[in-house]
Amino acid sequence: MKNLFNKGIINKKIAIPLYFQIKTHIENNIKNGQLSEGDMLPSEDELSRLLDVSRPTVRQALNELSAAGYLERKRAKGTCVTRPKIYKNYLSKLESFYHEMIDQGQRPVTKVISLSLVDNDETIAEILGCKSAVYLERVRYIDSKPVLYIESWLPATIYSGLLDIDMENNSLYDQMKELKNPVVRVERLISAIAAEARDAQLMDVPRKSPLLLSVTTGYDAQNKPVEYSLARYKGSSHKFRIELFV
Repeated sequence: MKNLFNKGIINKKIAIPLYFQIKTHIENNIKNGQLSEGDMLPSEDELSRLLDVSRPTVRQALNELSAAGYLERKRAKGTCVTRPKIYKNYLSKLESFYHEMIDQGQRPVTKVISLSLVDNDETIAEILGCKSAVYLERVRYIDSKPVLYIESWLPATIYSGLLDIDMENNSLYDQMKELKNPVVRVERLISAIAAEARDAQLMDVPRKSPLLLSVTTGYDAQNKPVEYSLARYKGSSHKFRIELFV
């Protein structure tokens, strides 16, 4: 650990602020795996000595990394590496999980649990107005860890073509657009729930641990409901960003 922190990591002869050089060094080592989640950093005093900089300079670097979600500062315990939360513009922007994660520099991976036709589901029939629906069940991963479990239903009369598509490597909204009937607006209701048995299994969390549930109804250009989704997020992995205009 201490080998990562020495006077050689910063250059006092260039115009880049020292705190920013320290911040960048730590952030890069977190991203390349040299520093792992749970690793404890040296104290501010020790880092100040190792790097030959002032303690306020070290503190500014650590505070900015903490604000960005890379570090967690625990009183009387020290500073440890943590996993940055995934930001979701879920309440202000209609965008697929895949594209939003790519925009954030993440590497999303999707595993399809089920892709099939379902019939005579009273709830789905009432919401989507169809007797038969395409059912898509997926788990989304970031850095090999599950962060999202989502079930989606779509009218089979419009989207049966999805059954022939590799939904592990394609965005659902992109494919709905390819089938000439894209989602143009959604209604979402977000609430806190306790993980049930299947949630716990697929999300790799204990039963009854807290999850965020997003219930989405998507509408097409004719204002007809064409998507109903239940998305369960790890509360420890996500932050939701809301942008309001006046």
